[in-house]
Amino acid sequence: DLDFEAKTSYTLRIEAANKDADPRFLSLGPFSDTTTVKIIVEDVDEPPVFSSPLYPMEVSEATQVGNIIGTVAAHDPDSSNSPVRYSIDRNTDLERYFNIDANSGVITTAKSLDRETNAVHNITVLAMESQNPSQVGRGYVAITILDINDNAPEFAMDYETTVCENAQPGQVIQKISAVDKDEPSSGHQFYFSLTTDATNNHNFSLKDNKDNTASILTRRNGFRRQEQSVYYLPIFIVDSGSPSLSSTNTLTIRVCDCDADGIAQTCNAEAYVLPAGLSTGALIAILACVLTLLGRCCSQCLCCKSRHTNLTTFLFPYSIFREHPPLFCELGFFSLSNP
Repeated sequence: DLDFEAKTSYTLRIEAANKDADPRFLSLGPFSDTTTVKIIVEDVDEPPVFSSPLYPMEVSEATQVGNIIGTVAAHDPDSSNSPVRYSIDRNTDLERYFNIDANSGVITTAKSLDRETNAVHNITVLAMESQNPSQVGRGYVAITILDINDNAPEFAMDYETTVCENAQPGQVIQKISAVDKDEPSSGHQFYFSLTTDATNNHNFSLKDNKDNTASILTRRNGFRRQEQSVYYLPIFIVDSGSPSLSSTNTLTIRVCDCDADGIAQTCNAEAYVLPAGLSTGALIAILACVLTLLGRCCSQCLCCKSRHTNLTTFLFPYSIFREHPPLFCELGFFSLSNP
């Protein structure tokens, strides 16, 4: 490629020769000739050129808005050496995370950065000649976001944990692990434990396996769905970041009826059924009778006018109380003097 700014002209010496000269005519002189050709390079307006084809930069995701990340530089290669103005191609920075000083080429942060959202930003910087804005050069910047420990660990998945009604003490019912959106250079190390209020429970214990997993074990013999069908076990997880972060995750444990191989068959609590022959209608009738008798007694007790009348009158018309004997009082449930 020719470059006017590097060299404006070239002088060439060109020779033409007859390679197959006839010996009979050698005495007539040389069968070649030379000439000189001078080539003049014409100047054209060229776009600005960046000092580097790619600018790698690094910045912590904890950096403050407005902090300097780095600088790019471009110049006008023409002899006019027109001043250059910089801008960012917003098609490569749609969220407008970065700004650039139009005169100096200094790149700064315009918004808070999050490595877990975008670990590398590849942006294009435009350099424009002040005297001829149609001449635009392009430079490329790769900004790597450095990780900090700003995410707490959490369960690796939603665990479906069950315990058999006939479980024995020390039986492993679940193995858990954790994940963390951060990526420390030394890798993840998680620590598991039960929360303080769950440490002394008599149902389950936790064993940290020291390999980023933990095992949940039973602590007692047998579980009954009718007594409690679901247990909630709060588990404390800490990462190895600096500073370390922690979170409490709740493991839901369902009590199930299992077969001989320990495979859960059903985990629904069995509802208690009414004794045979006693229908819902019969229970309602019995309840109504009890309330009626109670109302009759209250209508005869001396203290009912000041203490119970409003309640019983709301439940039953007062005329009903007056028409019937105070059965409950007669049976000794209430006393006229101390109802």
